[in-house]
Amino acid sequence: MDGKMIVRRLSKQSGGAGAQTILMDAYPRAIHIIWDRFSALAVNADVTLCEIGIRLGVSDYILRANKLATAGQTLTVTSPCKGYGEFQPFARFTGTAAGEMLEFYAYGREVD
Repeated sequence: MDGKMIVRRLSKQSGGAGAQTILMDAYPRAIHIIWDRFSALAVNADVTLCEIGIRLGVSDYILRANKLATAGQTLTVTSPCKGYGEFQPFARFTGTAAGEMLEFYAYGREVD
């Protein structure tokens, strides 16, 4: 496997109003990244809709969406996703109650 490995984890406590988005910071545009896996976890929540996607500028591109019917359930994308550093992976959780914990994981590698 070539390139520097990238492992990112972010968590957020739901505010309970509308959709809760966990958005990764962007890398510099010149960096090329192959994202191998994204996982969204509703730690102690059931979620009406969970979406995993990539944000570029003001546009969101959804890679996968599904309902998470029970607490502790994950939504995962495992197809390689190659892009520039400015692409920001995100997870959006809709239908959570205030105080519920939400997590998002992104795994990939920097390539030439």
